[in-house]
Amino acid sequence: MKSITLNAEEDLIEAAQRRAAADNTTIDALFRSWLAQYVSTGPNPDPEVRKRQAERALETLRELSAIIDTGGRKFTREEMNERHPRQTAEHWRRQAAAADWLAEAGGSAPDLEDIPRRRSEIQE
Repeated sequence: MKSITLNAEEDLIEAAQRRAAADNTTIDALFRSWLAQYVSTGPNPDPEVRKRQAERALETLRELSAIIDTGGRKFTREEMNERHPRQTAEHWRRQAAAADWLAEAGGSAPDLEDIPRRRSEIQE
């Protein structure tokens, strides 16, 4: 690994070190991550970096497909691009209610016609 020297204001470096410590990382690790992202974006991204990113993405998809079962259902474009709510306490309460309802239903996916009714029950 090649070493480089960077210059910045002392108080800025100290603040960055405190934040990195709070995030259980180091400035070096943050810089390496930033540098990898910087190289992989822009008008002429490094092909090797892009290849590694694609491999990691495919591996993640393989891992997820092993634990997530859609039952063969195909999602619409709108469903695939939905924005998810902030994961607030309310969000987790609704998630728990949905999980309880699914467990009561025998752990199988509900009928599609039943979803709007059940969503309103969960939100109440």
